[in-house]
Amino acid sequence: MKKQTTKGLDGLPAVGIQRGVEIVVPYRIYLPRKFFPNFAIVASIKPKDNQGGYLFAIVNAFDTVVDVGVLLSPAGRSQTNISLVYTDSQVSSSSNIIASFLVPAFTNQWTQFALEVSGENVALYFRCMRFATRKVKRQPAQLQMDDASKLYIANAGPIIGGGFEVGFRF
Repeated sequence: MKKQTTKGLDGLPAVGIQRGVEIVVPYRIYLPRKFFPNFAIVASIKPKDNQGGYLFAIVNAFDTVVDVGVLLSPAGRSQTNISLVYTDSQVSSSSNIIASFLVPAFTNQWTQFALEVSGENVALYFRCMRFATRKVKRQPAQLQMDDASKLYIANAGPIIGGGFEVGFRF
């Protein structure tokens, strides 16, 4: 695989990721065992196509449930769903989307967004503007992950899949 690098927003370095590439590390390298009760996720991306996929996913030890992740999915030709996955994999056998936001499609366009989770609210900031807020019920309010959980970048592992591709034109 050829390494893909280019300049992203504001001239900062950016890396391309091909669908099907597996980037995985033990989640404990970067995150605490007890996940943050309030948190924000910020992304600057340029999707290569409108197929969507997981930007990242913290997956249980069996690769069957996403504890925390961000999933993009197509919604027709001109819209995209940005979804926050939040699941207690110790009690649930399937991944749970707690908030989803319908936004204009942004294939081949640099786009910034953030998801802010605070108490029972999830807010989406899209292209630097507060776009929408959803009232949610998180159970539990603070997840505790298994030490064998994994952090996948641009997919959710070999069983769940959901590969995401970020591409550049050279």
